[in-house]
Amino acid sequence: MTFTGLVPIPVPANAAPVAPAAVTRVSSLVVVPGRDRITATWTAIPGVSSYRVLVSTSRKLVKSVTTTSRTAVVSGLKKSTTYYVQVAAVPSAAAASSTRVKTKTTSATTGRGQITSVTPDGVNTVKVTWKRFSKATSIYLRMSWDNVPLTKAQKGKYAQFGPYPATATSATLRIPAAYLSMIGSTTGNPAYVRLISYNGPKSRTSKVAYGWPTALSPSGTQLRVATYNVASSVARPSTGANSWRAKRGAVANAIKLASPDVLMTQELIPNAAWPGASVTQLEDLSNLVSPVGLQLAYPADRVIPIRTGSPGNHIYVRSAKVEVVASGLVASSSLVSGYPSNVENRYYAWAKLRVRSTGEYFYAASMHLLTQSYGKSLRFALTRGMLAYVDKRNPEGYPVVLGGDLNVGFLGRDNVEAPDLIRAAGYVDAASANKRGNATRSTSNSGFPSRPKSYAYVGTRIDYLFVKNTKGAGPLTYVNQMPLNGNGTFNQAYYGSDHNLQWAIISLGQTRT
Repeated sequence: MTFTGLVPIPVPANAAPVAPAAVTRVSSLVVVPGRDRITATWTAIPGVSSYRVLVSTSRKLVKSVTTTSRTAVVSGLKKSTTYYVQVAAVPSAAAASSTRVKTKTTSATTGRGQITSVTPDGVNTVKVTWKRFSKATSIYLRMSWDNVPLTKAQKGKYAQFGPYPATATSATLRIPAAYLSMIGSTTGNPAYVRLISYNGPKSRTSKVAYGWPTALSPSGTQLRVATYNVASSVARPSTGANSWRAKRGAVANAIKLASPDVLMTQELIPNAAWPGASVTQLEDLSNLVSPVGLQLAYPADRVIPIRTGSPGNHIYVRSAKVEVVASGLVASSSLVSGYPSNVENRYYAWAKLRVRSTGEYFYAASMHLLTQSYGKSLRFALTRGMLAYVDKRNPEGYPVVLGGDLNVGFLGRDNVEAPDLIRAAGYVDAASANKRGNATRSTSNSGFPSRPKSYAYVGTRIDYLFVKNTKGAGPLTYVNQMPLNGNGTFNQAYYGSDHNLQWAIISLGQTRT
């Protein structure tokens, strides 16, 4: 829609009225008055290249300025005055005119305005739709990576688009290059948008709305992958409703419900499953999921001898579909120079895998970052170290699936964190899929509340899934899995951890065998 400013219209006293032609009419004329102007929009007539806008304080309309647009702004009008508006087609051979619209200029505020939707409209692009204003002179849109810069009008932390004509009800916005690493089509994070409407110098703002751009198109072999922090048997109470012994079946049920081809777990440790148990938590879960075809990427007894660190990250595969070519565990201390001796030495898991039906190779990795209390320096070093480790093992550039508990939510441009580092290394966030479930809920529940917490916008994410080297192919579906009862409480049959299982359908793209 083109914004066309026209000069004020002279209204000579002796002007002859313009008679409408008896042919197809100019339809859908919409007129929005403002403080000292009117904005008119109408539907185009095939074969007509220009129109003239007629405006007068009298029912006897007079000729105005000609325009090739379908939107015109007539300014310089008297305040609080009634006007009649009509649009006629040019030339006269194709003459057609609209019905007259009666309107009155006003200095009243526009009202707050209401965004009705923010929807995907292409890669790195969203379409914003809003209810038409009954009065206005211009409209602007603002976009940011979070709601706070918009609600607090923090200049320099949002991009502004416009002006749009007062009759507009939608606009397509391309995410600025500076924001692509935060809210682009590969990030999994939505764009936040606010509407700013003016009537002369008076402005009003809408509530903040949000929506995702279109994801990258999926192509090639598809796999269902998942990540799940199952909560270690040591971190849980040794007895009671939330102990591993009580919740183990629910953990297994959640995994079975997701039905992944590749599963990356965190906090699944080689310690006793419960006091006096003859199996470890790792062995116990392996036994529970074995009947549905999921197997560890390495024998469980390979993990047990590791006593100098915390081997809680693991990888399972659906053996009928995915073959393990190579696998192992890597210590945090081997990824960072001068690793602090007083800090837990966690082990990350990796595996080189092969799709049995196609022969395509890909890698999987599971990581659980230290909490933010350890500081960014160490967390960032571990993140970079793990990414470099996988790259070194993968000189062919096969696709990589990375899952884990990163112990951080999306904090935006002002506070770069581990997910930003991973995306900067070329990974696509699986939450960028066009189909997503439970985006307004957190991936972690901070204990075992009876029902999930809902957020005004999107929920905080601690648990993430990423893909890399998929030749431009994107994820198809992403789900923050949380089966609920009809009353909104957690379904205890699947509520085995204080984290929700995350699963996605991802595409490998055109890969080499």
